[in-house]
Formats: sequence, C-alpha cells, structure tokens
Amino acid sequence: MDFETWTDTSVVRVVRESFIPVRVDADRRPDIADRYLAGGWPTTAVLSHDGQVLIAQSVVAPQPVRQMLEKVRDLYRQNRSEIDFRAGESARRIERTWKSEALAPPDMTLEDWVDRNLAALREAEDRTHGGIEGVPKQPQFEAVRFLLSASAARSDRALRSLGLRVLDASLHLEDSTWGGFFRVAAEEDWKKPRTEKLLDVNARALAALVAAVERGGGARYRDAARRTETYAATWLWAPRPGGWYGSQAADVVIADGRLLGGDVYYGLPDALRRKQGIPAVDSSLYAEQNARMAAAVLHGAAAGIWKGAAVARAVKALDRLWTAQRARDGSLYHEWRNGRTALPGRLGDQAAAGLAYLEAYAATKEPRHLARAESLAVWIRTRLEDRVTGGFRYAPRDPDAIGRLAAGEKPEQGNIDAGWLFYRLWELKHRPEDRRSAERALTQLRSGDVVVLDPGQAELGLALLPKTSSP
Repeated sequence: MDFETWTDTSVVRVVRESFIPVRVDADRRPDIADRYLAGGWPTTAVLSHDGQVLIAQSVVAPQPVRQMLEKVRDLYRQNRSEIDFRAGESARRIERTWKSEALAPPDMTLEDWVDRNLAALREAEDRTHGGIEGVPKQPQFEAVRFLLSASAARSDRALRSLGLRVLDASLHLEDSTWGGFFRVAAEEDWKKPRTEKLLDVNARALAALVAAVERGGGARYRDAARRTETYAATWLWAPRPGGWYGSQAADVVIADGRLLGGDVYYGLPDALRRKQGIPAVDSSLYAEQNARMAAAVLHGAAAGIWKGAAVARAVKALDRLWTAQRARDGSLYHEWRNGRTALPGRLGDQAAAGLAYLEAYAATKEPRHLARAESLAVWIRTRLEDRVTGGFRYAPRDPDAIGRLAAGEKPEQGNIDAGWLFYRLWELKHRPEDRRSAERALTQLRSGDVVVLDPGQAELGLALLPKTSSP
C-alpha cells in the first residue's frame, strides 16, 4: 500500500480533500488494532470525530480504497442524521461492555468441551498438505501444545502423533538459512510465505518446540528449538537495554532505493542476502512479546535444551522489563522505545509477564521473580477482574478514551494468559482464590450460545479438570 495505494494520485486527492489521515502501527498500539481491525491486515478504517467506525475494510489496491473512501464521504455529507444515529448506537453498545451481565452458562461440562476440542482438531487435520485445514496456512502452535498436553494427561499416543504432525507442517514456515519463523503462508501447500518475522510468532513456535522435546519428540525438535532461539538472539536481541525487538521486516530496501520483496530475498543464500542488505528490525521492545520469548527460553532450559547465555538473556530481558518498563501504578507499559514508554495497564502485557516471571522463578529459584509475578497478579485482580461474572477486562477504564478505545471487553488471549497465571500461582501457593479466578476466566470465555472451539482455551481447561477425571 505504501508503494502503490497511498501514492496513487486519485487516492491522495480524496484523502486530502475530505479526511484526516492517521497511520497506526499495530505492534506499538495493540489497543487500537485490537478494537479496529476489520478482517485482516492492513485495515483501512474511517472514523467519526468521536472514534466511532463509519466503515472499515481490509482493502489494498488503489481503486477499491478510493471507492470505499468516496462512498463513506458521500454518505457522511448526504445522510448525516443516519451517521449520527449509528454512532450513538455504537457508543451505547460500548458503554454496555462495562456492565457485568452474565452470559448463558456453558452447555457442556468442562470435560466434554475438552473432548470436543480434541475431536475438532482430529477432524480438521489437513491430510494432504499437513497442519490444520484452511487458507492462508497458519502455524498452529497452540494446537500443538494442547495436543501434546492431552496426550500426556490421557496416555494417548495418537494425540501425541497428531500434535507432532501439526508441528512438522508448521516447520515449513521456518527460514532454512537464518532460522526463525515466518508468520503465515498464502497457499494451502505452505508456499508463498508472508516473510515478516514476528517475535510473537517465534516465541509461540519456541514454546511448541520445547513442549515437543518434553514429550519425547527427539532431536528434530531440539535442533529446531535451538535454531529459533539462535535466530532471536542473532537478529532481534538488543544487548544494551536487554530484550528482543518486536519484528524483522518482510522486505529489504536495496542500495538504489528499490524494495526487494521477501519472496525473492529469503530465497537467496546467506552471502547474497547480506550483499543486498539486512531487513530492518522494529526498534521497540514490547512487554507481552518479550515475556513470551523469555518464558519459552526459560522453559527450554528446564527441558535441558540449553543453559548459560540463553538463560542469561531471558533473565536480563525480564529484569529490564521490571526496572525500565514499569508504570507508577505498578503495571507494565506495553512499549519501550529508546528510553520512552507507552501504553500501561494492558491485560495482555501484565498476564504474559506474570507467567514469564513464574518461569524465571522455576528456572532460577530467585525470589524476586516470584515476587514480581505475585505483584502483577494482585494488580490484575484488583484493577481488571470482573468480580460479578468473572474474567478480566482489557485495561482499566479510561475516562478520556473515545470510540472503541473506551470499551471494557474481556479479550480472549489476555484471559487465557491470566487464567494460566492464577492457575500456576494456585499450584505454588494453594490459595483457593487463585484457582477460582482461573476457573471463572475460562467459564466466562466459554459462556454464550456458541460452543467455542479453541486449543488455547482448551489447554487451560485440560489443566483445570479434576485430576481424578477418567480418560
């Protein structure tokens, strides 16, 4: 879009005449991305002055973008009363997200629901191309972890085999030259990968590879885990502050200023890549992503995959996160960039960091890590937990927020991570309120009229099943 759409003269003219353009980096501002994403990246959204969505689409080419802008411009000019009415309705729906309204309780027992999730993964296996059916082809690292955990809990070798097959398919997205995982493949046979390398994707990949090693997967997964950790340490590690940068670009700008696409660049051997130049890295350190990578590295140390430098990096990243990226209210900022911080209090950052500090405590037995995990758990419980219907809100209420940024929704991933944080604290401390918080978060996620099939939720559900439950 930068090279074609936003330089198209007809698009530029419409924008200049009728709109105020704002560009948002989704990694730096997940609070905006999570609320305004429309079907995929990149999203073009048109908002009213008070932040309500007038139209939002994932369109790329110049002509569709121009047509969308012209359509909403004309509607705004010709039917302002309708626009205002819709904006008012949207604002009222957002306000209702702060009310503790209980959803319909889950129809299934927890055990039946876990079984349904396992059955869904069996049915969805792509027996032709590997992995899980669907296009674009996504790496299913959460499914791998769930299947491997279920195989251990139920002594079911078939589940283990399925989990390893899904992981094997995801290895198609690994860069065979430098290591590290691309984020998605455009075609069902895993070809035409989107070549941006995200820290979050690589942290999840590493966690799945470590789980495979723990379940006896062998040298194939141990070696892949080491390559992934080495990639992150080589290309994303920021030694002076301590932490991993958020991503490495998909493409590279070569000497004459032209853009060399990742589909060509990443097909080159090492020497030719370096001759063309190195893809840029995002110079921000993000709390959630750093926490995920640190947790995966520390878990890998417990599995005997590495020690020494890798562990030291993970601990340094977590120490810097606590000392340099902590807000006055006790929460962690989402972003640290050249000494400046932004976006405190987001559930995803607090919960992922709490889990990482528990992994650090397990690996090092140093009390500061446990104290930090407990401090974040207290902050989450007192600031974000819905004590009436369960679950955790995205962030504390901001009286100055407008539009969808004012919503009090309960995000799925943040609630999964918070559920794990309180469950693991319950395992350590045996406090009933910790387990209740984990159970209520999962119940809230499962509530409603639709049966949710999600391996990330189901893995937490598997852990929360009574240990005496029959296979």
